[in-house]
Amino acid sequence: MAFAMRLSFPFVYRGLILFADVSKVPAQEEEMNAAQLIGKFTLKEVSSGKSVTVESLWRDQTCVLMFFRRWACPFCRLDAVRLSRIKPQLDAAGVRLVGIGHENIGLDDFRQGEYFKGELYVDEERNAYKALQYKRFSWFTIIPAILTSSARAKAAEAKSEKVGGDLTTGDGLLMGGTLVVEKGGNKVLLNYQQDTPEGFVGNSAILDALGISR
Repeated sequence: MAFAMRLSFPFVYRGLILFADVSKVPAQEEEMNAAQLIGKFTLKEVSSGKSVTVESLWRDQTCVLMFFRRWACPFCRLDAVRLSRIKPQLDAAGVRLVGIGHENIGLDDFRQGEYFKGELYVDEERNAYKALQYKRFSWFTIIPAILTSSARAKAAEAKSEKVGGDLTTGDGLLMGGTLVVEKGGNKVLLNYQQDTPEGFVGNSAILDALGISR
């Protein structure tokens, strides 16, 4: 069982300062809420155009779901390339790899670039993004966010990887994240949310959550 770490807090009892031990509080309840919140929403399968429920993605096998912020985003394309590098390990472990976006703008170029080796879906109503409460920047806050040293460093990496992309195509204010859901949906192994445009959970965190050797 996963645990969320919480600090102990003092309280006074008959003149004595005691500490409540709340260091091991199950995190599973909060994480399962995330899976349950999005399970009934529908997505458009890019390859077929058919509608599927989110929960169908993990019904028969454990699933890694990456929620992209923008198809034309160089950061997202770089992350797609990096995540795709562990697909052979995921396949060997019977883990499904899924990428989800919240709009169709820029999708064709993303597909043609073949940056992502998993299945692609679109949350056209953004229901899953809203339910997961993914962060949304404003035009006033996104500019300094993409000018930080870490963002500029990642932009340089994206350029070296020749993933293309731009800063204007599509809605780049809405952030994304990554979920790893166990087969059947009874357990969420990882729930990562972007705080910055360049944020990426990292392949090592995904493999560790799945118990797969690096």
